[in-house]
Amino acid sequence: MTKRKPKARADRRVALAFPNTMVIAGSLLHGILDYAHSRGGWRFTQMPEQISPSAAWLQNWSGDGAFAVLITAEEIRLARRLPFPVVNLVGYLYDETLPAVTLDQRATGRLQARHLLERHFRRLAYYGTRDLWYSRERRAGFCEAASAAGVTPVCRMVPSGIRSRYTLTDQQAELVQWLRPMRPPFGVAASTDRRACMVMEACAVLGLRIPEDVAVIGVDNDPTVAPFSDPPLSSVARNDSELGRRAAELLDILMDGREPAGRRVLIPPGNVVARRSTETLAVEEPVLTGLVGEIREHLAEPFGVEFIVGRTRMSRRQVERLFRRGLGCPPYALINRLRVERACRLLETERGLPLTRVAEACGFTSLRHFRIVFQRTTGHSPAVHRKAAAEIWGRSSQSGSQESNDHRSHLS
Repeated sequence: MTKRKPKARADRRVALAFPNTMVIAGSLLHGILDYAHSRGGWRFTQMPEQISPSAAWLQNWSGDGAFAVLITAEEIRLARRLPFPVVNLVGYLYDETLPAVTLDQRATGRLQARHLLERHFRRLAYYGTRDLWYSRERRAGFCEAASAAGVTPVCRMVPSGIRSRYTLTDQQAELVQWLRPMRPPFGVAASTDRRACMVMEACAVLGLRIPEDVAVIGVDNDPTVAPFSDPPLSSVARNDSELGRRAAELLDILMDGREPAGRRVLIPPGNVVARRSTETLAVEEPVLTGLVGEIREHLAEPFGVEFIVGRTRMSRRQVERLFRRGLGCPPYALINRLRVERACRLLETERGLPLTRVAEACGFTSLRHFRIVFQRTTGHSPAVHRKAAAEIWGRSSQSGSQESNDHRSHLS
């Protein structure tokens, strides 16, 4: 269909045709509106009383541009026929003829694989949905990173809940059967946090301990899922505020009648937010397994390598060799790494806890020592880590509440 002549920027109507109940919606809106306010002249439209609006309503709407989550092939065809530009978000379906902005899904999968590989897992698995583009891309990235490390993962791809004729109970039962023959310890990456929770439920049925037998990592860092799963779930954080800003920039160019430099924009994901579900090391040497367990058990106490040596009948040199052979690092490096990992979790979850108390809870002898080791390990200070975590969770937790209220006055 012939596209309309672009209107002046001060008189543009833009549709937000995506579910406002999505966990990512608040941060997406934050990015879109930040850009729109900097440019001026945009008025927004949403469908009222629509939890999951179809893009079909756009064919009866008279506006200048839209953001949409396109889920079906029919919605893709409809978007192509509209007289105004539509930017496809999220990545349920990808169509190269339509402009799209999405997370770099392959990079997301690579982050999952590297997180498990850093914990010395050599048996890896991926669980996702075969009919959703983002899931296939995440699997591809996961397999790429695993293969580069000499590991061949096993994969299970099932129909999504959008199109599946199978019930959730059926898929859960099949997941149990898929995991049953796998030999612990192994690591599983799931396409989303909710799929990761299905993996953890299947492990409980099989009597597999998380993370001792199976480490599990998801994607989305969903604040309604990841912290409240049992155990709390490690997850790759999204970058939806930046995704929204870049999507708005792309739509602005298209509404101007200009041709963008690229019609597919990939946004790098956030970092891995590590929680209890991957708080382990895949160690198959019994003596080393026991020593790692001792370190974790006494992590809040100030101790050094001699404490570990005292738990064995070996010399310090033999203990050093054991750690280097099994984990690729000396024992003092592992102790510091585990202390910093615990500190990261405390900084993310106990935001009112003073840094001195965080240092004590992680076995550091002084605040100065804590800061030095933390900086050396992560590349930034504890204060910077806490601030970044607060910003991520602040935006996520507001997606269904304060941000929605703030934005409502701008929607017509």
